[in-house]
Amino acid sequence: MALGVLEIIYVVLVISAVVSQYLLYKDKGMASINIYIINLVLALILAYMAFTSLPANFTFRKILAIVFTLLAILAFLIKDKTKDNVIISKTMITISIVANMIQLIV
Repeated sequence: MALGVLEIIYVVLVISAVVSQYLLYKDKGMASINIYIINLVLALILAYMAFTSLPANFTFRKILAIVFTLLAILAFLIKDKTKDNVIISKTMITISIVANMIQLIV
């Protein structure tokens, strides 16, 4: 029973990650900051889940979850400060989401 609920949560997370990444790379000028915030929140949720799901002796993978969280926050700050590095910011937040999703599933 509990594993079925966990599978549903994983499917919802994967679908929301795909949809948010599609919206992030779609060239729509309006409401792009909202899409960035949605992606940042998704990255933070995935990092939190990846960090807390690991046992205490998996220190390297916990550090990786923290690094990918910092990468997502840095991507948001780069987008906020400079308008020239938009594609770099999008790539960084995508790496953060995909890496935490892989870490969560594996």
